[in-house]
Amino acid sequence: MASIVSPKNVGKLIIADALATESTNSTFNATASVNEVAIIKADGAAAEAGKPFKIIVKKDTSLTGVDFSDTIDPKQIDYVKAVAYEAETPKIITVSGFSGTVKANATYRVSIRKYDHIQSPENFRHIHGFVVTKVGNTLTYSNILTLLRDSLNASLAKENASKEIVVSVSGTTLVFTGQVQGFYLGKGFGDVVDFDVEVSVKDNSPATLAEAGTSYDILTVTTTQSSSQGKGTGKQIALAEYSLKGYENGDYGREVGFPNNFNVNYQADKNGTYNTVIIGFHKDREGVNVERQFKEVSVVFNEDAVSTVTDAFLADLRAVTGISDTELPDLEVGV
Repeated sequence: MASIVSPKNVGKLIIADALATESTNSTFNATASVNEVAIIKADGAAAEAGKPFKIIVKKDTSLTGVDFSDTIDPKQIDYVKAVAYEAETPKIITVSGFSGTVKANATYRVSIRKYDHIQSPENFRHIHGFVVTKVGNTLTYSNILTLLRDSLNASLAKENASKEIVVSVSGTTLVFTGQVQGFYLGKGFGDVVDFDVEVSVKDNSPATLAEAGTSYDILTVTTTQSSSQGKGTGKQIALAEYSLKGYENGDYGREVGFPNNFNVNYQADKNGTYNTVIIGFHKDREGVNVERQFKEVSVVFNEDAVSTVTDAFLADLRAVTGISDTELPDLEVGV
């Protein structure tokens, strides 16, 4: 909604499963299937190259079941981006070096440095695991790995972080695996778990405290998989719908004293795999309070490796905007 000091509708999300064969507004309204999308001329006729257009989607079978973007003039398009789906990946770190002769009368320490959602290097907490060997040590490295794993998992449980990081043993390696997080719309955003691992092996044998703490450089920390939020995950699209559509899909409003909220009929599938086409454009001066409005329309298709629908939509978009294949290639050729 426009106000005296703010621009209108700067973000729009359209969720679709298929491309409609109907090419005009009247035929689309009459016969298009639910979740089909089409590009039509701004006046409702079939799209023409270089002419202003709208993107429309069939939300349901009612007479008012068609949603649509703002009018987009090809001459006012600032950018178009096509982004293929990529799965969210958790961080995996390994600690190796548990081989040879176990150090007697030493402290083996492995610590998780867990960043607490703000993703700032100053905002973290340590979660520790220890094994202390005796002077007449009888532990093997297999024993030490098991004890460290159990100690760290117990500490994670106490810190309420056992659903975020899991520690396991693989052969002679300690493995730390971040867990993909669930989310609750508007409350729990399911951010990727970010953490590092620190290690030390210190000698406990010197006779005086001044000499204590000699370190053995025998353990190696390796990041075997970096974390990634992914692209077009069902979680991201559900959160985008929550933010961009707001109360549009809320039949009775969405906040009535949690957990007694009314259910909200959102369209995004949290387990979906979405390809995304983002159109950035602007509107020139429409009133005395806004010189130029910059807007975005994001069209997402619930498909992944086989991007047939997305590529067909991109072909229609190239035809109406005049954007070349080189500037806007199909997803399957390397966007």
